[in-house]
Amino acid sequence: MIYKFVGLVFILATLIGCEDEEKLNRTSEYLAGLSLDYSYDTLALTVNDSPKQLTLLGKYLKVKETIVLNTGIIQSKEMRTVSVDSSFEIISAKNAQWFSSNGSVAAVSNGKVTPLSSGTTGVYAKFQNVNSDTLTIRVQENNSAPALYIDPPQTTLIFQNQVNVSGDVQIINSGGNQTKLLVSEPRSGFNTRIDFNSLGEFNFTVNNLSDGLSIIDLVAEHPIESNLKTVRNKTVIFLSYLSSSADSIVGTWKGTSLNRTFYLEISKSILFQRYDVSGTIDIKFQALGYVKDVEVIGLINRDGTIDLSLSKDYEGFKISGAMKGYFSGTGFSEGYYSGKAEKSGWPKLSFKEDWTARKIN
Repeated sequence: MIYKFVGLVFILATLIGCEDEEKLNRTSEYLAGLSLDYSYDTLALTVNDSPKQLTLLGKYLKVKETIVLNTGIIQSKEMRTVSVDSSFEIISAKNAQWFSSNGSVAAVSNGKVTPLSSGTTGVYAKFQNVNSDTLTIRVQENNSAPALYIDPPQTTLIFQNQVNVSGDVQIINSGGNQTKLLVSEPRSGFNTRIDFNSLGEFNFTVNNLSDGLSIIDLVAEHPIESNLKTVRNKTVIFLSYLSSSADSIVGTWKGTSLNRTFYLEISKSILFQRYDVSGTIDIKFQALGYVKDVEVIGLINRDGTIDLSLSKDYEGFKISGAMKGYFSGTGFSEGYYSGKAEKSGWPKLSFKEDWTARKIN
C-alpha cells in the first residue's frame, strides 16, 4: 500500500512539474530566386517591333523556427520544429535593375525590351542582389524569314491516330499583313493555315493519321515576300494500342540519370487492356545524398506519354513524385522526374532531373 502511494505521488509530481516553455518562435522571409515569366527560353523579335514587356517573378521562402522546452522533474527535453513555405510574387519592373549583354541588338529598361538591330542578346534582371535567369533575345530584320520553333519531341511514338503539335512563330508585320503559318500532312490530307496568339504561340491537333510513319510539315512565311520562309517538321510513328506492332515496347529498359543506371519493366496487361510499367530508380537529394531503390510504377498512355509515380518511405521521410516521358521510337525514350521528400521538423526537400532509357530485352 505504501509503494502504491509513493508511486501515485511520483506520477502526480511529474505531471504537475511538466510544463512547456517556448524558448524561440522566429519567422524569417527572404528572396530565394528570380525568374523571367516567359513561355520559352528564347524571345524572337523583329527590328522596329513595339517594345516587349517582361514580367519578373520573385520566389520567397518563409521559414518558421520554433523551440519548445518540455520541463519535468526527471528531465527536460528540447523540441525544435522548422517549417518552410514558398510563394511567388510579381516584382515591380521599375524596382529592378535590367541588363542586356548586347545593347546594340536590344535595349531593356524597366522590363521593356526594344529590338534595335539583327543579332542575339541575353536579358536578365537584378533585385536585392539576386540575379534572374537569362532570356535570349533573337532579333531579325523585317526582310528575313520568320523564326519557327516546334516543341519537342521532334520524333514521337504514339498509340492513337491523332497528335498534338505546339510551338511558337516569330510575328512579322509588314504592309498591313502578318506572318503566315501553314501546316500539312499528306497521308491524312491535313492541309491548313494555323492561327497563333499575340506571342506567336500555337497549338493544334492533326487527326486521322495512318499507321506507320507520318511527317507533319510547318512553314512560316513572310507576310509580303513569300520566298522568305522557314520550314520545320515533326515526325510521328503511329502504332495501334495493344497491337502486335505496339507490343515491341514490351520488355526491359535500361535507363540513365546522373550517370546512374536504373531499370524499368514494361508489360502488357490483357485484363486491364493497357501497358504497365514498374521498376526502381536512385534519387539524389542535397541534404540526404542518394536514396536508393525508389519505387516506380505507372502506365503508358495512348498518346505515347509515359506517366509514372515515385514513392518510398526512407528514415522518416516520405518521398513522392512523378516521372514523365515519351518514346521517340520503339527502342528509345526520355523525359524527366520530379518530386519531394517530407519529414516532420524538416524543410521540404525537392528534386528534378532528366532521364533517358533504351530497350535491352
